[in-house]
Amino acid sequence: MLKPAPSRSPRTVTIPAAPWTDVVGLARSLVAISGMLTLLFSSPDSLFTYRADTGLAPGCSAAGKWFAFCLTDRDDLRITQIVCALVLLVAATGWRPRFTCIPQWYVHFSMWFQMSAPDGGDQLAAVLTLLLIPIALTDSRRWHWSSAQSPVVDGPNNAQSKNTSAVQWRIVIAVVFLVVIKVQGSVLYLQASLAKLTHDEWANGTSYYYWASDPVFGMSGWLHGMVFSWLDSPVVVTAVTWGPVLLEFLLAVSCLMAPRYRAVLLPLALLFHAAIAISMGLWSFCLVMWALDFLLLYPIASSLRLFLPTRIRLPSRSQNEKAAPQ
Repeated sequence: MLKPAPSRSPRTVTIPAAPWTDVVGLARSLVAISGMLTLLFSSPDSLFTYRADTGLAPGCSAAGKWFAFCLTDRDDLRITQIVCALVLLVAATGWRPRFTCIPQWYVHFSMWFQMSAPDGGDQLAAVLTLLLIPIALTDSRRWHWSSAQSPVVDGPNNAQSKNTSAVQWRIVIAVVFLVVIKVQGSVLYLQASLAKLTHDEWANGTSYYYWASDPVFGMSGWLHGMVFSWLDSPVVVTAVTWGPVLLEFLLAVSCLMAPRYRAVLLPLALLFHAAIAISMGLWSFCLVMWALDFLLLYPIASSLRLFLPTRIRLPSRSQNEKAAPQ
């Protein structure tokens, strides 16, 4: 007598190494805070003065009229700054990355495109938030501070196959754009290090002395006397000139290094940009570069706790760090 074939029970599939981690969240928050500080602590008259190419900023002709600072009259620019700062504040909290990523990019791009004198940090913020959009749109977390969790797909085989395919595509999209960000960071640091050596002052190890003493871009007044007492030494001047060049080159090739070496580079990179911020007052630039450093140096799908010393490492809620791509 033939017996009916046993029914197959639904299987559970675990998809490894979700790339949406608190590292990505921290990077988004740092970039948002940098723009928010610029908007809150700068007057409209300092951000929107005359530009050589377009005249009085913000330029509202052609495509410029669709960006944030052309949506109101010039007399209301301060209100626009506050509204944009609130948008960045919401993004910085980490709530619903897929809902806040495009408004965050819109504000950063408006700042870079419409301010009279944007710096490299403003440009990098616009580029980073643009590249983070596909990553955030595929991120279903409520808060971007959550630990990385490997998606688990349950259900009948046919539904499971569709769900698994959708999750796999989300992961592929996020990983591809994280790799693009890493390549962008490597190219930026490589260009920064090699371009310096084409100038005699950097090549002979004296450039930092001239930069530090520059009346416009140089060192803050309260540090001037203390630091210049050390800069009388040729050894010190050479070290602080060639040190950044070497560090930038190591950061450029960091993607080829094992994670344990990147864990050493990270605090050096953070201290390097903090020193620039302290000496030259470039705090918004510092925060954006910190964001790039975290995305560049952390392995994809790893949590912030990966680089923390063992004695202070936070308890792990997932095992993704062990399976993270190296």
